[in-house]
Amino acid sequence: MSPAYPRRSGDDILFPRCTDCGRWRWPDGEICRTCGSDKLVATPWSGTAVLLAEVRVHRGVPAPFLADGPYDLIALDLGGLRFLTRWASRPATPIRGQACTLRWGEIHGTPWPLAHAQTTFVTSPRRRVLP
Repeated sequence: MSPAYPRRSGDDILFPRCTDCGRWRWPDGEICRTCGSDKLVATPWSGTAVLLAEVRVHRGVPAPFLADGPYDLIALDLGGLRFLTRWASRPATPIRGQACTLRWGEIHGTPWPLAHAQTTFVTSPRRRVLP
């Protein structure tokens, strides 16, 4: 696996997973961070992602991304796996704890899993609207 990009198999998004302890490993590496096993296998991820944070990037952007600027990066919890990506279409008021799905899209011609906001929330009372 590439350390920078998740793998793709059809519509599936593949992340490394340890066959000994079952933990996800991202970014990819040679061994499992939890148990030290070297038995990592590209495994389809499915489920609900949870919005952890969002940041708007205004400056210091590489030239290919300048046309997008400013743009939003979001941090998602994929059930023990943390992943940075972008919105496929940014919701009007993203809220920490908002449920999302990941589907393949493109960023400047490069396939990448993009977040699609849902109307449900996974976490509870400490939700707050992100600016």
